[in-house]
Amino acid sequence: MKKRLALITTSAALIASSAVHAENQWGLTPYVGADIQSRHMNWGKNLGDNLFAHHAMQGNIYFGVKFSEYFGVEGGYESSAKKTRTVTASPGDVLTGTPLPGASLNQFSMTSRISGPHISAVGSVSLSDLHRLKLSGLVGIASLKSSLSRQKIGSTTFGVFAPFPGTPVPFVKRKNVLRLGAALEHMLTDTWGVRGSVIWENTNKLKSYAQNGFSGVAQAKNSFACGLGAFISF
Repeated sequence: MKKRLALITTSAALIASSAVHAENQWGLTPYVGADIQSRHMNWGKNLGDNLFAHHAMQGNIYFGVKFSEYFGVEGGYESSAKKTRTVTASPGDVLTGTPLPGASLNQFSMTSRISGPHISAVGSVSLSDLHRLKLSGLVGIASLKSSLSRQKIGSTTFGVFAPFPGTPVPFVKRKNVLRLGAALEHMLTDTWGVRGSVIWENTNKLKSYAQNGFSGVAQAKNSFACGLGAFISF
Protein backbone atom coordinates (compact mmCIF):
# COMPACT_ATOMS: atom_id res chain seq x y z
CA MET A 1 0.00 0.00 0.00
CA LYS A 2 2.83 2.45 0.83
CA LYS A 3 4.51 1.76 -2.54
CA ARG A 4 1.23 2.31 -4.37
CA LEU A 5 0.55 5.60 -2.54
CA ALA A 6 4.10 6.76 -3.27
CA LEU A 7 3.65 6.07 -6.99
CA ILE A 8 0.25 7.81 -7.03
CA THR A 9 1.69 10.87 -5.29
CA THR A 10 4.78 11.00 -7.50
CA SER A 11 2.85 10.55 -10.74
CA ALA A 12 0.20 13.12 -9.86
CA ALA A 13 2.77 15.67 -8.70
CA LEU A 14 4.87 15.33 -11.85
CA ILE A 15 1.89 15.64 -14.18
CA ALA A 16 0.57 18.65 -12.26
CA SER A 17 4.01 20.25 -12.38
CA SER A 18 4.24 19.62 -16.12
CA ALA A 19 0.92 21.36 -16.70
CA VAL A 20 2.19 24.44 -14.86
CA HIS A 21 5.47 24.59 -16.77
CA ALA A 22 4.03 23.86 -20.19
CA GLU A 23 2.23 27.22 -20.59
CA ASN A 24 2.48 28.20 -24.27
CA GLN A 25 5.37 25.94 -25.23
CA TRP A 26 3.24 23.42 -27.13
CA GLY A 27 5.02 21.50 -29.89
CA LEU A 28 4.75 17.88 -31.02
CA THR A 29 7.72 15.55 -30.52
CA PRO A 30 7.01 11.88 -31.29
CA TYR A 31 9.18 9.09 -29.86
CA VAL A 32 9.34 5.30 -29.82
CA GLY A 33 11.07 2.93 -27.44
CA ALA A 34 11.30 -0.51 -25.89
CA ASP A 35 11.91 -1.83 -22.37
CA ILE A 36 12.98 -5.13 -20.89
CA GLN A 37 11.06 -5.57 -17.64
CA SER A 38 10.87 -7.93 -14.71
CA ARG A 39 7.33 -8.40 -13.41
CA HIS A 40 6.63 -9.50 -9.84
CA MET A 41 3.07 -10.65 -9.14
CA ASN A 42 1.80 -12.67 -6.21
CA TRP A 43 -1.37 -14.76 -6.11
CA GLY A 44 -4.18 -15.26 -3.63
CA LYS A 45 -3.79 -17.95 -0.95
CA ASN A 46 -4.89 -21.28 -2.44
CA LEU A 47 -5.88 -19.37 -5.58
CA GLY A 48 -2.60 -19.78 -7.42
CA ASP A 49 0.08 -18.87 -4.85
CA ASN A 50 1.28 -22.48 -4.72
CA LEU A 51 1.01 -23.00 -8.48
CA PHE A 52 1.83 -20.08 -10.77
CA ALA A 53 5.15 -18.27 -11.19
CA HIS A 54 5.61 -15.08 -9.17
CA HIS A 55 8.30 -13.60 -11.43
CA ALA A 56 8.48 -13.25 -15.20
CA MET A 57 10.52 -11.32 -17.72
CA GLN A 58 8.53 -9.26 -20.19
CA GLY A 59 8.89 -6.82 -23.06
CA ASN A 60 7.26 -3.43 -23.47
CA ILE A 61 7.18 -1.47 -26.73
CA TYR A 62 5.71 2.02 -26.82
CA PHE A 63 5.03 5.09 -28.93
CA GLY A 64 4.55 8.55 -27.46
CA VAL A 65 3.97 12.17 -28.35
CA LYS A 66 5.32 15.05 -26.28
CA PHE A 67 3.16 18.15 -26.54
CA SER A 68 5.84 20.10 -24.71
CA GLU A 69 9.03 19.44 -22.77
CA TYR A 70 6.91 18.64 -19.75
CA PHE A 71 3.81 16.75 -20.89
CA GLY A 72 2.85 13.99 -23.32
CA VAL A 73 0.82 10.86 -24.01
CA GLU A 74 2.27 7.36 -24.38
CA GLY A 75 0.76 4.09 -25.56
CA GLY A 76 2.20 0.65 -26.09
CA TYR A 77 1.97 -3.09 -25.62
CA GLU A 78 3.47 -5.28 -22.89
CA SER A 79 3.75 -9.04 -22.76
CA SER A 80 5.42 -11.37 -20.31
CA ALA A 81 7.18 -14.54 -21.38
CA LYS A 82 5.15 -17.71 -20.99
CA LYS A 83 6.21 -19.20 -17.66
CA THR A 84 5.92 -22.94 -17.03
CA ARG A 85 6.19 -24.62 -13.62
CA THR A 86 5.95 -28.27 -12.60
CA VAL A 87 4.19 -28.62 -9.24
CA THR A 88 3.75 -31.70 -7.04
CA ALA A 89 0.61 -31.65 -4.88
CA SER A 90 -0.58 -33.92 -2.09
CA PRO A 91 -4.16 -35.07 -1.44
CA GLY A 92 -5.99 -32.30 0.40
CA ASP A 93 -3.87 -29.48 -1.02
CA VAL A 94 -6.04 -26.65 -2.30
CA LEU A 95 -5.40 -25.93 -5.98
CA THR A 96 -7.18 -22.92 -7.51
CA GLY A 97 -9.77 -23.03 -4.73
CA THR A 98 -10.49 -26.78 -4.91
CA PRO A 99 -9.04 -29.48 -2.57
CA LEU A 100 -7.13 -32.20 -4.41
CA PRO A 101 -8.95 -35.56 -4.02
CA GLY A 102 -7.52 -39.06 -4.03
CA ALA A 103 -4.69 -40.74 -2.16
CA SER A 104 -1.75 -40.16 -4.53
CA LEU A 105 0.71 -37.38 -5.16
CA ASN A 106 -0.05 -35.60 -8.41
CA GLN A 107 2.12 -33.54 -10.72
CA PHE A 108 0.81 -30.58 -12.66
CA SER A 109 2.24 -28.42 -15.40
CA MET A 110 1.26 -24.78 -14.81
CA THR A 111 1.62 -22.00 -17.36
CA SER A 112 1.05 -18.24 -17.00
CA ARG A 113 1.30 -15.15 -19.16
CA ILE A 114 0.18 -11.51 -18.82
CA SER A 115 -0.17 -9.27 -21.88
CA GLY A 116 -2.06 -6.29 -23.27
CA PRO A 117 -2.01 -2.70 -24.57
CA HIS A 118 -1.73 0.40 -22.41
CA ILE A 119 -2.06 4.19 -22.66
CA SER A 120 -0.91 6.84 -20.19
CA ALA A 121 -0.51 10.56 -19.62
CA VAL A 122 3.15 11.39 -18.90
CA GLY A 123 4.53 14.39 -17.04
CA SER A 124 8.24 15.22 -16.73
CA VAL A 125 10.51 17.56 -14.76
CA SER A 126 14.20 18.23 -15.35
CA LEU A 127 16.61 17.06 -12.66
CA SER A 128 19.81 18.21 -14.37
CA ASP A 129 20.20 20.05 -17.66
CA LEU A 130 23.95 19.44 -17.51
CA HIS A 131 23.58 15.66 -17.25
CA ARG A 132 20.36 15.54 -19.32
CA LEU A 133 18.37 13.85 -16.56
CA LYS A 134 14.58 13.90 -16.30
CA LEU A 135 12.12 12.36 -13.87
CA SER A 136 8.78 11.31 -15.35
CA GLY A 137 5.53 10.11 -13.86
CA LEU A 138 2.66 8.41 -15.64
CA VAL A 139 -0.99 7.67 -14.96
CA GLY A 140 -2.96 5.46 -17.33
CA ILE A 141 -4.91 2.31 -18.10
CA ALA A 142 -3.80 -1.11 -19.30
CA SER A 143 -6.12 -3.66 -20.89
CA LEU A 144 -4.43 -6.80 -19.59
CA LYS A 145 -5.18 -10.41 -20.40
CA SER A 146 -4.26 -13.14 -17.94
CA SER A 147 -3.73 -16.48 -19.74
CA LEU A 148 -3.26 -19.38 -17.31
CA SER A 149 -3.52 -23.14 -17.55
CA ARG A 150 -3.31 -26.18 -15.29
CA GLN A 151 -2.65 -29.69 -16.63
CA LYS A 152 -2.16 -32.91 -14.74
CA ILE A 153 0.87 -34.73 -16.14
CA GLY A 154 1.20 -37.70 -13.79
CA SER A 155 0.81 -39.20 -10.34
CA THR A 156 3.03 -40.96 -7.81
CA THR A 157 1.89 -44.05 -5.88
CA PHE A 158 4.23 -45.86 -3.46
CA GLY A 159 7.12 -43.83 -4.82
CA VAL A 160 6.52 -44.77 -8.44
CA PHE A 161 5.72 -42.00 -10.91
CA ALA A 162 3.30 -42.82 -13.70
CA PRO A 163 2.74 -40.35 -16.57
CA PHE A 164 -0.90 -39.37 -16.89
CA PRO A 165 -1.46 -36.56 -19.39
CA GLY A 166 -4.70 -34.83 -18.51
CA THR A 167 -6.80 -32.23 -20.29
CA PRO A 168 -5.43 -28.68 -19.90
CA VAL A 169 -7.68 -26.45 -17.79
CA PRO A 170 -7.59 -22.84 -19.07
CA PHE A 171 -8.11 -19.74 -16.92
CA VAL A 172 -8.48 -16.59 -19.03
CA LYS A 173 -9.45 -13.05 -18.00
CA ARG A 174 -9.15 -9.59 -19.59
CA LYS A 175 -9.67 -6.44 -17.57
CA ASN A 176 -8.91 -2.73 -17.77
CA VAL A 177 -6.64 -1.88 -14.84
CA LEU A 178 -5.07 1.25 -13.38
CA ARG A 179 -1.43 1.80 -14.34
CA LEU A 180 0.95 4.09 -12.41
CA GLY A 181 4.65 4.59 -12.83
CA ALA A 182 7.81 6.63 -12.54
CA ALA A 183 10.85 6.72 -14.82
CA LEU A 184 14.32 8.25 -14.81
CA GLU A 185 15.48 9.35 -18.29
CA HIS A 186 18.98 10.19 -19.54
CA MET A 187 19.59 11.57 -23.04
CA LEU A 188 22.71 10.13 -24.66
CA THR A 189 22.39 12.40 -27.72
CA ASP A 190 19.83 14.94 -28.87
CA THR A 191 17.58 12.11 -30.08
CA TRP A 192 18.63 8.89 -28.28
CA GLY A 193 17.96 8.23 -24.62
CA VAL A 194 17.76 5.49 -22.00
CA ARG A 195 15.35 5.12 -19.13
CA GLY A 196 14.74 3.01 -16.07
CA SER A 197 11.17 2.63 -14.85
CA VAL A 198 8.96 1.18 -12.13
CA ILE A 199 5.35 0.42 -13.10
CA TRP A 200 2.54 -0.58 -10.73
CA GLU A 201 -0.60 -2.22 -12.14
CA ASN A 202 -3.90 -3.03 -10.46
CA THR A 203 -3.77 -6.70 -11.51
CA ASN A 204 -5.85 -7.94 -8.57
CA LYS A 205 -8.78 -7.35 -10.95
CA LEU A 206 -7.56 -10.39 -12.91
CA LYS A 207 -9.69 -12.98 -11.13
CA SER A 208 -10.27 -15.82 -13.59
CA TYR A 209 -12.46 -18.90 -13.44
CA ALA A 210 -11.71 -22.26 -15.04
CA GLN A 211 -13.25 -22.66 -18.48
CA ASN A 212 -14.58 -25.55 -20.59
CA GLY A 213 -16.72 -26.97 -17.78
CA PHE A 214 -13.91 -27.30 -15.19
CA SER A 215 -14.01 -25.90 -11.66
CA GLY A 216 -11.51 -23.58 -10.00
CA VAL A 217 -10.54 -19.94 -9.68
CA ALA A 218 -7.21 -18.08 -9.88
CA GLN A 219 -6.74 -14.68 -8.23
CA ALA A 220 -3.80 -12.42 -9.09
CA LYS A 221 -2.56 -9.69 -6.77
CA ASN A 222 -1.28 -6.25 -7.74
CA SER A 223 2.06 -6.30 -9.54
CA PHE A 224 5.22 -4.28 -10.13
CA ALA A 225 7.35 -4.25 -13.27
CA CYS A 226 10.89 -2.84 -13.12
CA GLY A 227 12.41 -2.07 -16.50
CA LEU A 228 15.34 -0.71 -18.43
CA GLY A 229 15.21 0.39 -22.05
CA ALA A 230 16.02 2.88 -24.77
CA PHE A 231 14.02 5.32 -26.91
CA ILE A 232 14.46 7.65 -29.85
CA SER A 233 12.65 10.95 -30.46
CA PHE A 234 12.03 12.54 -33.84
